[in-house]
Amino acid sequence: MPLPFELRLVEDDGDLRQLIDFMGNTPLDYAGYDEWLRDKLAPRVAEGAALAIVGRYEDRVIGNAVLYVTPPASVELKNFRIAGGYGDEGVGSFLWRQAEVLGCTMLGLREPAGSAQIRLDTRSTNAASLAFFLTQGCRELGRTPLY
Repeated sequence: MPLPFELRLVEDDGDLRQLIDFMGNTPLDYAGYDEWLRDKLAPRVAEGAALAIVGRYEDRVIGNAVLYVTPPASVELKNFRIAGGYGDEGVGSFLWRQAEVLGCTMLGLREPAGSAQIRLDTRSTNAASLAFFLTQGCRELGRTPLY
């Protein structure tokens, strides 16, 4: 039976607070993550310089996608995560498809042009993330050190 979840854009302070709380409760393991979340991501989403989608189930956030437009004409997926326990429910695939559509809209494209329009990165040691994005039609362009 499909999971009855909803996806929506972060549009107000309440949505933004839920996004930041969700992302803060599942931190990434790199230096300065909390500062990036608070000082860079939150203001960019609030100002509209970044767009975010949240997935909700029973009034709690279970996933998110955050996208930035990057010069000259591409979109970068800055953050994408699904809460533990929801990985096999189709939430990730549906959220990714919506992120693709949103990314194309951000670039002014009328039809989704596929994941080639969206850049993203993940750790080479994150096998689950790598496998997920490959199954969604993404391809590896290269590997670089984090810092």
